[in-house]
Amino acid sequence: MRGKRRIFLRLQLVILLIALSILPYIVFAEELTPSENPVSQQTSTEQTLADNQALLPNVPENHWAYEDISQLYQQGMIRLDNGNQLTPDQPITRAQFIYMILTGKGISPVPTIGNHFKDVNPDDWFYPYVEMAFQIGLTNGTKKGETNYFYPNDLLTREEMVTLLVRAQGKMREAQVIPWGEATEALKSFPDQWDLEDWARRPFAYALQKGITKAYPDGLLRPKKISTVAEAASFVYRGLYLPRTNLKTAQVDGITIYYTSKIEGMKTTAYSKGEPTVPGVFTRMGLFVRKGLVAVDPNVIPLGTYLYVEGYGFAMAADTGGAIKGNVIDLYVESIEKARKHGVDYRNVYILN
Repeated sequence: MRGKRRIFLRLQLVILLIALSILPYIVFAEELTPSENPVSQQTSTEQTLADNQALLPNVPENHWAYEDISQLYQQGMIRLDNGNQLTPDQPITRAQFIYMILTGKGISPVPTIGNHFKDVNPDDWFYPYVEMAFQIGLTNGTKKGETNYFYPNDLLTREEMVTLLVRAQGKMREAQVIPWGEATEALKSFPDQWDLEDWARRPFAYALQKGITKAYPDGLLRPKKISTVAEAASFVYRGLYLPRTNLKTAQVDGITIYYTSKIEGMKTTAYSKGEPTVPGVFTRMGLFVRKGLVAVDPNVIPLGTYLYVEGYGFAMAADTGGAIKGNVIDLYVESIEKARKHGVDYRNVYILN
């Protein structure tokens, strides 16, 4: 009996000594944070790379746009059709680029009434994005007779991509007012400058002046070249998404707004097509009048600026008016009756860019 007790005591002593010998290592390991623990850090890095590879199996890590594509893809800002796998040099459609722009800017589509394009249907995945792009003046469409088309599945050209990006940055008015002589001067050194459509010359010249784009290594602009996912992702990531990460955020009308500044209690009035004071169907920016295009004093809010008006929604400062002076904003609504019903109101206005 005593022999068994001695064996049991010796066994306990051995277990105690082993526990004491490894305790410092256990404590040390527990005290390390994941960033301090080299094994944990290595595992975390390897896991991140593995996750990226799983998400982007056809985008090599040494691709020049890998970081841009990876960031946008993981944020859900790259949309592919029919479950296609993402490859960086595949062409991108007009609808896919509109989706990329709006998600890059943090503009959420809202329920839309009506259909402004013959070739965009409510059951299309891109319907709410194209309609939002139309509402805020990002696109006007192409008019053929009385019918308006967007051509969502057409491949995006480089001149379209540059023009849309300039507009999405809220700089379209700055581009519009560049004198033709100045635009020609900015473009004259590029052999293929005359391949640019007239509507793209000023925006392209502006983009070159501001460093938004540049020529290819051979000195050509290639405005008719079909844009790739990589090129589009690079433009949106650097031109829209990265700047957005430095903006303020607010919850307004149930959605998240990314904004640079806020005008509290701005005086709002309303107007509609057909009123005696509305001279035509085009705004000062050359866009069809519609909900989402508002009139401002350019000395307060520059034309081309994107806004969010509390209780009204996303908008573009696209027009002016003789009575619109100072902190006043005139909201376009769908009918004269709605304009009269609106009267004068005071609302918070968020400047998005």
